Amino acid sequence: YQRSVLVVFALMVAVVTASYIWYNTKFVQHQGRYFFWGILPISTFVALGWREVMRPLQGTITGILATILAVALAFTGYVGGSLNKWTILTIGLFALPLLLQPLLFIGYDGYTLLWLPTSMQKLLARHPVARVSQFLRLAVWLAPYLLLVLLNLLIPTLYLLPQLARHR
Repeated sequence: YQRSVLVVFALMVAVVTASYIWYNTKFVQHQGRYFFWGILPISTFVALGWREVMRPLQGTITGILATILAVALAFTGYVGGSLNKWTILTIGLFALPLLLQPLLFIGYDGYTLLWLPTSMQKLLARHPVARVSQFLRLAVWLAPYLLLVLLNLLIPTLYLLPQLARHR
């Protein structure tokens, strides 16, 4: 059942992308309204990807790759003289919870990190600490979705209203 839904979503994304390309071969107008029909499958694919990244091993690998990307961007920006601090900060803030994510799973369904000292494993598996790590695990998992809601609330005041005020 899930596979057939994903196949239908993949077909929807393919049709939406093809229609976007077809519209832009007649005349160029890079507008997102052609992607409206693809919002559901695209958001589902993003949610599935985030679910996979939130697994301890995949999260650690993704965190390492994001850290490498942030360092590479910082280095090339510094050398080239066009250091984009916000991009580097955003990628770094994305990498940090992913790198620390395995610590949030200690004590959850018998999950443990063998490289941690036994005393640290016992401390992290204690009930109060486990409750805090459960809350943090949920917060990290929900963070992108909550940030998207915040972005949707801020877009009208930060971008749309200033643009409309210029054209009065």
